[in-house]
This record gives sequence, structure tokens and C-alpha cells, in this order.
Amino acid sequence: MYRVRHQIGYDMHFFCRENPNKYAVAVVDSGVYRHPDLKEQVIAFSDFSDEKYAECVDYFGHGTHVAGCLCGKGTLSKARYH
Repeated sequence: MYRVRHQIGYDMHFFCRENPNKYAVAVVDSGVYRHPDLKEQVIAFSDFSDEKYAECVDYFGHGTHVAGCLCGKGTLSKARYH
């Protein structure tokens, strides 16, 4: 994402300053792990599997990856990947 963002000239900081709370997205995937880059970004979690987990889980990792691409804050990478 870092490389692509620079290749297309996308400045996420400008977008976030102008519209900090305007959009919400739903990720219907394998779940989402409570990752530091997603802290305060996940506002709801629902489990549609047979397990019916009440807490955020992602045993496959794909949902967390997708959520990170959409709204990861870059906490662990010091904002290089956000």
C-alpha cells in the first residue's frame, strides 16, 4: 500500500483531515483481530459463522489484512503503512 499510494499520488493525510468522520465501511470477511493499527477504527463486530464469537477474532487473517488496508492507522510501522 505504501508504494501504490505514492505511485498514484494519493495523500491520505489530506483526505482524513478534510473528512475525518464522514465514512464508514463494512468488511464481511474472516473476522478482524484487535490489532494496534485498528484501535478505535473497528466500531462493531458481528460473527455470522456457526461459532458465534462475541469478541473480535480472525483465525485466517484475511479480514484483518483487508481492514488494515482500508483503515489501518500505521501505529506499528510509525505511519509508513496506513
